[in-house]
Amino acid sequence: MPKLVTLNISKNNLTGGIPPLIGNLTSLADLRASYNPFGGSIPDALGQLKNLNFLGLGVTQISGTIPPSLYNLSLLQILSVPSNYRLRGSLPLKFGLMFPHLQVLQLYENQFNGPIPLSISNSSELEELELNDNNFNGKVRIDFRNLQNLYFINLGDNNFETKGSDGLAFLSSLTNCSNLGEVMLENGQFGGVLPDSVGNLSTSVSYLALDINQLYGSTPSTIGNLVNLEVLGLNDNLFIGPIPSSIGYLHKLQILAFSNNKISGEIPMSIGNLSMMNKLYLEKNKREGAIPSSLGDCRHLLEILLNENNLNGSIPRQLLMVSSLPIALDLSRNRLSGSLALEVENLKNLAKIDISENGLSGEIPGTLGSCSSLENLDLHRNFFQGSIPS
Repeated sequence: MPKLVTLNISKNNLTGGIPPLIGNLTSLADLRASYNPFGGSIPDALGQLKNLNFLGLGVTQISGTIPPSLYNLSLLQILSVPSNYRLRGSLPLKFGLMFPHLQVLQLYENQFNGPIPLSISNSSELEELELNDNNFNGKVRIDFRNLQNLYFINLGDNNFETKGSDGLAFLSSLTNCSNLGEVMLENGQFGGVLPDSVGNLSTSVSYLALDINQLYGSTPSTIGNLVNLEVLGLNDNLFIGPIPSSIGYLHKLQILAFSNNKISGEIPMSIGNLSMMNKLYLEKNKREGAIPSSLGDCRHLLEILLNENNLNGSIPRQLLMVSSLPIALDLSRNRLSGSLALEVENLKNLAKIDISENGLSGEIPGTLGSCSSLENLDLHRNFFQGSIPS
């Protein structure tokens, strides 16, 4: 039998199941067989590969459960079996103790269930934790303080417990992970409040996504401490109260998403400090007050959705001068008044303008004809008068 150390058969069109005889290659340290339509199940014989440190079986159409013998591969550094969709079962309670050298754990897009083992707290070398798109449940009780190398965590699209106010209590232990870059917790059924400790996460965090959960309470002002944040996603929750003015400290922010919450109060003027922002989603809330003129300082905006709020006052001329805006400006279903300013001619690249269902009045400006990229123009249910400009 050859003393193979590496076997890479990824990205082929191999079928007929993963051969159990691979288990006889006991010198194997690296086995990569991803992106093949193997089907079948993971052979129990792979548990004989005691020297294995890399196991990649993603996108192979395998089903069933992970055989118990695989939990004896204590040298594994990378365990990657994502996107098989029919791989199921729960993880053993001592999972984190079985793989003391684990650096990458990728189990996403499968049918795993049960709680995430608390023993993962012992996986001190872990760098990537991807358990999203499964059926994990219960509360996340991992203590991340010992996982100081962790830089990517994705627990989204699961069925975690929504009861109580401490569904995100584990974020406090993540503050010890100084290399943390991306935290993705969308649609995890997390409940409770967003703790103030979120502002103590590493300043290296660039992506924080908590969309489509059942989080409530106010947005902590400490969020402004995450000065390297590029994406902040809080859509589809139950947040109330104002957006903290400290949001203006996030000078690198590109996407700010607060859609479909119960956020009230005025949009802070400090939002104009987000000069790199390209997408602003604040629709379907209870926002009040005027649209801040400081939005005109955000010269990289691609899309602005402020529809379905209680905004009043006029449309700021400064906002109509963001000439780079190409996708959409949606201010519909508010309480805006006044006229549509002549400066609308600056929106030459914009595909959609929706200012319907407001209290706007005066004549439709002839300069609207300069918006040569418009595909969708909605002015209905206002008080415009006069003739339609040529």
